[in-house]
Amino acid sequence: MAALGRNHPAASAGLLFDSLGVATAWVRVMGVLASLFGAYYLGAAHGEVTGSGLRSMYWATVLGRLWLCAAFCGIAASGALPARSARGLVFLGVLNLGGAASMAHQLVGGGNRGSQAA
Repeated sequence: MAALGRNHPAASAGLLFDSLGVATAWVRVMGVLASLFGAYYLGAAHGEVTGSGLRSMYWATVLGRLWLCAAFCGIAASGALPARSARGLVFLGVLNLGGAASMAHQLVGGGNRGSQAA
């Protein structure tokens, strides 16, 4: 089975689903998401090892969202998707860019204004 997957990826993928119906760009999108989730786990592990707790994972989400924005915009710009799908990826990328900026702002102390005593 492993030899089949290595030598004929379309045939091995076809065991589970119709591989002709899956565009290469969507496989790339799933690869971006898988690497993103892996980075979050690495950030959490780093926090456990260094004693910084969830702060490391939060910074991993900032970096991950920047990666997601760049990757989604790159996939959209490649022309491998229909225009509507490409616009959707760019929208999600920009949305995550905003989330990264907001999280980074909170992590550097921007969210402490409301917790100070009057």
